[in-house]
Amino acid sequence: MNYRYAAYQIIDTLVDHSNIILYDVFSTKWSDFTFPNGYTNYTIKKDETQKPYLIRYRNYKTMDYWDVLLLINGITDVFDLKAGDIIKLPKEGDIENFIKGLL
Repeated sequence: MNYRYAAYQIIDTLVDHSNIILYDVFSTKWSDFTFPNGYTNYTIKKDETQKPYLIRYRNYKTMDYWDVLLLINGITDVFDLKAGDIIKLPKEGDIENFIKGLL
């Protein structure tokens, strides 16, 4: 297993026999992870229950990387998103900058 320095964090990578790098997002302890600009607490609305893509769109005007929101909040199943739950949202641009740092 190799370690790659991303923009903000060390991420485990797996390299297969054809030299394709696979990022192991589950190896990162996301509960300890911090983005450089911090987070905003966000209360999930009733119509956002089980819809992380909708949360992502309403807050960032894109549905890209909605799965990262789940990882950051330790959520492994979209059915765990319930109205009234409070999750943390990184500041705009931090997720994209993090992803770019992996490439």
